Amino acid sequence: MNEEMPFDVPQGMSFSVFDHYNRGRFFYANAQVLEKKQSWHEYGWCINAAVYSCQAIYEIIYSHVDNPDNPEGRWHGFIGEYKANVRHYDLIGSYRVQDFHRGAIALLPGCTTMHGPVVLKTSKQRGSSATFLVDEGKKISKTKRNASIKFNRPISTHNTKIEANNGEMLSALDMIKEYLEDLHELLKKRAPTYDWGEGFE
Repeated sequence: MNEEMPFDVPQGMSFSVFDHYNRGRFFYANAQVLEKKQSWHEYGWCINAAVYSCQAIYEIIYSHVDNPDNPEGRWHGFIGEYKANVRHYDLIGSYRVQDFHRGAIALLPGCTTMHGPVVLKTSKQRGSSATFLVDEGKKISKTKRNASIKFNRPISTHNTKIEANNGEMLSALDMIKEYLEDLHELLKKRAPTYDWGEGFE
């Protein structure tokens, strides 16, 4: 019997944003549990999955509002608010690029890693030099006489923490939590008919 069963499939912009937001919360909550159990591989996987959904929210909205065929609606103007108010949005974007496209990021105790291309250039000037190293997750660079060091969306980690843009080492859980907290307020205003849940513990 090949009879089609009728059912409703949730779809549309607001549902897509809502679904990825809740996936992010789900994987964040599971990462909290796994951190307490010290199940580090699985912890990292949940952090990565949370990051993917966090970045998906931005990419879905950006694709929608960037399409000139879509009429202006509730999500237009969101990207500017997002970049002005959501902590770690660029760190989330860089993390996703590195882990998904360039090499798996593992957040493990005692492990220090650096992800992303680094280009060191020196000039023909005598004494020109460029030095780069990672010390407990913090990028340290030094240049002399017209030398340069160029990073491409770098992610450096140490002991399950990630270097934030201000140079401080940040818990991956805190990165996700602060991102979702800030996003929560913006999403509630844009799509108030959805139940975005309460704040974070």
